[in-house]
Amino acid sequence: MYGGFKVAKEAINNLQKKIIPKSLTICEPKLSNKGLHKDISIKSGYNYRGFTKSLLSFLQYSDGTNDIDEISKFLRIKKKQTKKLYQILKSKKLVE
Repeated sequence: MYGGFKVAKEAINNLQKKIIPKSLTICEPKLSNKGLHKDISIKSGYNYRGFTKSLLSFLQYSDGTNDIDEISKFLRIKKKQTKKLYQILKSKKLVE
């Protein structure tokens, strides 16, 4: 009896640790209003295209059913990068 309780308790703790982002915008957000993309085209050394693509892809999978691990697998990027994208989008109030 105690073994079943221990397994259930561990499962609940693992579920509570999972981060499951949910997008707060219905359509594609205008990232330039949030300071995440340049409004006009300027040649610079910073690669905005790859960063913007990663943000929009993350938002695409942030539907409240996928956790950080699954989104990382879908986007084929490291979990650390996925968490960083989540923190950026959360600070700009694009995901909860």
